[in-house]
Amino acid sequence: MKKFLTTRCFGKIYILIWMFFPIFIQGQTAFTIKIVRTTINSKSITGEMYINGIFIGHTLELPWRNNEYFISSIPDGTYGGTLRYDKNERTSLEFWRIELKGTEPRTYIQIHKGNVPEEIKGCIIVGTGVINKENKIEGGTSKSAFDKIKETFYGTKNPLLSPEKSIEVIIDYKKTYSQFKMIDDPFYIQYQVDGKWRISDGGNITEIKRDLKHVYFFDVENEIFSRIPLFGGCIEESESENGSYSVDNEACFTRGN
Repeated sequence: MKKFLTTRCFGKIYILIWMFFPIFIQGQTAFTIKIVRTTINSKSITGEMYINGIFIGHTLELPWRNNEYFISSIPDGTYGGTLRYDKNERTSLEFWRIELKGTEPRTYIQIHKGNVPEEIKGCIIVGTGVINKENKIEGGTSKSAFDKIKETFYGTKNPLLSPEKSIEVIIDYKKTYSQFKMIDDPFYIQYQVDGKWRISDGGNITEIKRDLKHVYFFDVENEIFSRIPLFGGCIEESESENGSYSVDNEACFTRGN
């Protein structure tokens, strides 16, 4: 009887270990944030944020000014990260964010919510939309992007415990102009600064904004609104920014940077 009970008890332990072992392993996985800086503007650098390879949203930083305190972005490279939970002294609300490690001599470089360069002193703010011509994160989109970061970290919208994950932040700076090139055709459009794109056969178009799926443009000369899928695809046109878009299957683009 003792042998039988012992076998049953150990059997249950083995089953529990087998059931929960993947959770223990999962809790040790890396949480890798990659920021790809894609556009340089007069007052900002904008880019794209990926978490463990999945596109999350857009980023906005200060321009590069030799890593000077409060007025410059930090150098590209690989950094560690840690969570910060301190409360805002004015509102007493918990202010969850990620602080980068290894940024010396700079300190307190963080990933947090925000909209304009004046709200950052070298940190990185995020949003699901960005407006390059105005050097800002689109209003109302920062919270949703930041909530997505938190949900991805915890694996749930309502966490009870914090997983033991190592945070790595990679900042990649591609020192080339963003470009969309038409497939099987030499035609292309190339980003310049502050939302301006140069057309290869002459002229310019203005970028209105970028969201999670598209880059939106306005052609002043022809009074046409258009959009191209963020990572390449066929152009769509409309008579208004928020109107219905029709696809031009003969004008499809690949994206460079």
